[in-house]
Amino acid sequence: MLYKGKALRKTDDLISWLVEGAPPEHRNVEDITAKVMLINFAAIHTTSITTTNALFNLAARQEYIGPLRAEIEEVTRAYGWTKESMARLRKLDSFMKESSRLSGIVGLSMSRKANKDFTFSNGLTIPAGYTVAVASQGIHTDPEIYEDPHTFKGFRFCEGRDTGADSEEYDPLQQRMVSLDPTFLLFGHGRNACPGRFFAVNEVKALLAHIILNYDMKLPGDATEVPKGLWLGGSRLPDRSAEILFRKRKLG
Repeated sequence: MLYKGKALRKTDDLISWLVEGAPPEHRNVEDITAKVMLINFAAIHTTSITTTNALFNLAARQEYIGPLRAEIEEVTRAYGWTKESMARLRKLDSFMKESSRLSGIVGLSMSRKANKDFTFSNGLTIPAGYTVAVASQGIHTDPEIYEDPHTFKGFRFCEGRDTGADSEEYDPLQQRMVSLDPTFLLFGHGRNACPGRFFAVNEVKALLAHIILNYDMKLPGDATEVPKGLWLGGSRLPDRSAEILFRKRKLG
């Protein structure tokens, strides 16, 4: 890559990818900055909310901390802090997915605006200019899809499977948080599903794994009920006034 005629050392980061992937007419500070801002808008608050929801669920449900801590210790002891380790944290993956199923970020998913009349195979027509969306919150709490749907079951998505560090018995097509499934729409579905979901899930896993290994946590007053979130239109935010108490974990 050249800058003012000088060769620059190749780096492996977002800005470099954007510069290298941009056509010459858009390879300038203004366009690259706009792309970085757009990615920040899509990525930062979603990851933060997903992490916060998981922490609230952990703090309220102390019974999950021990099994999750044991899994993280076993996996990182065998594989270190690697991408492979993140893939083997199956209980943590299930816990995060269940937290997002019930808490989530939005009540509607996959919003699409029809630029022209569109008729489905069953004859239903969406007129041009109309916007349609999928009621993801309704799907995530549908009793025909999820048994006892309003009850938090942290290991719902790994029950009945060998989740040991070296186990290969895990169905990546249906159970993992990043898997595209019409019954779990946190990342949308189809060809326009979130392309950054793999990075985002590993990012949240790493954050939670570090916290679980190094800190004890609980809600004030030893509360066991997750603070209720705030709905703003179709978007859901964690309770911004709620607190979690942390202390450095004592080892040995």
